[in-house]
Amino acid sequence: ILATRETSRFLGLVQGIFFDYRIYDQTVLQTDLQRVERIYRARGFYQARVRASRVFYVEPDHVRIWIDIEEGPPTALAKLEITGIEKLPAEEKRVLELAVAPYVGEGIRFEEVQFEKAEEALGYELRSLGYAYARVARSAEVDLPSHTAHARLSVTAHEKARYGEIRIVGLGPDIPEKKVRRALDIAVGDPYSEREIDDARQATLSLGVFSSVRVLPQLQETPPENPVVPLVVEVEPTKLRTIELGLGSQLDVIRSDLHGSVGWRNQNFFGGLRELKLIVKPGI
Repeated sequence: ILATRETSRFLGLVQGIFFDYRIYDQTVLQTDLQRVERIYRARGFYQARVRASRVFYVEPDHVRIWIDIEEGPPTALAKLEITGIEKLPAEEKRVLELAVAPYVGEGIRFEEVQFEKAEEALGYELRSLGYAYARVARSAEVDLPSHTAHARLSVTAHEKARYGEIRIVGLGPDIPEKKVRRALDIAVGDPYSEREIDDARQATLSLGVFSSVRVLPQLQETPPENPVVPLVVEVEPTKLRTIELGLGSQLDVIRSDLHGSVGWRNQNFFGGLRELKLIVKPGI
């Protein structure tokens, strides 16, 4: 995190053998001191400050740096509000509250990174419940004298969405589209869910014939009434026919051997994504 760093040591003992010396720069150190305070505040220590930084010359061209930090008391989260979900069904509100619970909670130290994760988790859960155009904004007020924070996650859910047209691009001539659609297991008109989209992507990758799969919801800039979200599935096929080579050995009180391995794999044998694998293991 800091730009000012100790020179690396070869085998943990000697400096300057295989690693260049790191140069001391007073301007960089001053920037690092500000960065230290910012890091502490992001972790909930809003009154943290660098009390002193000392530079000791241990040799004419070598320095040792000492940074003295006063953490101050941590800031606890006094209240967390999730607004904009009041009209949602009770079971959905419970799901959303559970989504943020691992990251922020009343009475524990307030950390900006965890608060950001809570915002992301809340947005993901909303989109997985069907609110494809859901937006979440976070804000917080910190009271330094009482060492407490008041945090708010503001939700704009919009209407629930359904899947529109599902288009697959990049298949190539050898891979049957029907098999890929079966792996996706998403149909036009089904309720939208980002978690389901992630599962569909993983299931398509599990076919073993693609090096990458991207499922891209085609969202409009302005959320429409009764939204329908088309999907574009971008795939990149891998090599369907491969040769595999290997070498192995075994040595114990019962048996000793040395063997090789030569294999040929076809992941679309006679079409339909049927897999054929032939292996020969010559050995001594």
